[in-house]
Amino acid sequence: NDFFYWNPSGIGAGIENYALGQLKLSYAVFRKDSVYQQDVAPRHDLQLRGLTLNPGGELQLGLSYIGKTDNAPDRHTGASFSIQHVQSGIFGGWNKLAVQYGQGPGIGLGSTGDLTNGKEVTRFRIVEQLYFKIAPSLDGQVTTTWQHDKAPGANQDWYSLGGRLVYGFAPNWKVMTDLGHDQVKPDGGDSRSLDKVTIATAWSPAPGIFGRPEVRLFYTYARWNEAARLAATPGDALSTSGVFGTAYHGSTFGLQAEHWW
Repeated sequence: NDFFYWNPSGIGAGIENYALGQLKLSYAVFRKDSVYQQDVAPRHDLQLRGLTLNPGGELQLGLSYIGKTDNAPDRHTGASFSIQHVQSGIFGGWNKLAVQYGQGPGIGLGSTGDLTNGKEVTRFRIVEQLYFKIAPSLDGQVTTTWQHDKAPGANQDWYSLGGRLVYGFAPNWKVMTDLGHDQVKPDGGDSRSLDKVTIATAWSPAPGIFGRPEVRLFYTYARWNEAARLAATPGDALSTSGVFGTAYHGSTFGLQAEHWW
């Protein structure tokens, strides 16, 4: 999986990395997560970084509070908390372990969740992520996630395991492969699963897994079960009205570009 498990960005203003001795404090207030957000509410984000617990290890703390929208009785306040330990010097890379909890609209865990969520709606998540570089031209990443969502009559667990291996066979060219498994188990329902494998070749001006910008030619094969197909919304690729129809597997290929700023 490739997603921002802790993404406190948005449209707002604040201060970043204010020095408190060896610590760094950041605070911002946002009105919207993005220009596409329809329901808006003030979101306050506080972060403290630089807590040293062990050699090469850093503890990072985050608190998010979502205020109530004026004149909207069906909207609620919410909050989330994140704690992350980052360890450097592991197999030539680093390791991140994050524990997160959110309530109400705070189930976005840094961003803004559904503002109609009450305090009985919660989310607990653990993310373990390892980046390794075992040779100048060979590096990779492995990520595992467990998430428990709790809501009236709709509890579920999500399990995810995935990895990527990248080999640079020329200064600006590389080949890569992705493997991924996801499983969602709702209370009282069948377990939904999806497995996928991707192979790709890519160009970038910098080597390695994080070299950007990157242009890649990729091929993905995926398979899923009946429970996943039944849970898909109409028109979704996994649904019977999607591109794969009644099949339980399918292939995707294309040209993709990615850039960070």
